[in-house]
Amino acid sequence: MAKRFGIELRNELKFRDHEGQIINQGDLFIDDEPVAFWTQDAAGGADVLKMEPGFSEAAFREEINKMHPEPIIMNYAGLQLTVEYSLEMMMNELVKLTDAERALREARQRGYNALLFISDGGDAFYWELYDEEPLTTDEAIFKHEDLVAQSQAEFDEDQLEIRYYTDDSQFEVGPEISTDALMKGAMFADFED
Repeated sequence: MAKRFGIELRNELKFRDHEGQIINQGDLFIDDEPVAFWTQDAAGGADVLKMEPGFSEAAFREEINKMHPEPIIMNYAGLQLTVEYSLEMMMNELVKLTDAERALREARQRGYNALLFISDGGDAFYWELYDEEPLTTDEAIFKHEDLVAQSQAEFDEDQLEIRYYTDDSQFEVGPEISTDALMKGAMFADFED
C-alpha cells in the first residue's frame, strides 16, 4: 500500500465541491492501526482531522513537520514563495501516491508493467508503458513523441512533475512516524476542539 512517512490512506473517497473542485477524504492508518479520519476542506481551508481516541492532532501535525524540516520553495503566478511543509502538502503527496499505485495495478492487469506520471500541479496524466521503454530521465521521456505533444498542449512547464513507476516499493516514501509520537497531548485532545 502507498505510504508517506508510514501513513496509509484507506477507504478513500473523492467527490466534487460546489465549485467542481475534487475533495479527497479517507481514513489514515499507521502500522495497520487507525489514527484519524481526514478530509480536505471544501471551503479551501486547512485539512480536517478527526483523531481516533488516544491520538493528538497537534502531535500528528508536529510529527509531519519534523519529517520535512526544510522549507519548500514554490513558484506561483511568477512569484517564488517559501513555505513550511504541512499536513496538507503531505496529504496531497499521499493522494498522488495512492492514485499512482492504483493506476499501476490497473496497468499491470492490462499487460503493462510500468507507469509514467506527469503533472503540473493541477492536471495529471498517466501513461501505461512496457518496461522495455525505459524512460528514466526527463530527456528520454520528452523524446517520446506522444508525450511531447500532449505535455506541451496540456501542462505548465514551470510546475512539471515527472515520475516513472515500475516497482511497488516506490509507493512507500520517507521515514516512518510512530503511533507513540502521536499520543503526546492526547489526554487533552477532547478539549482542543
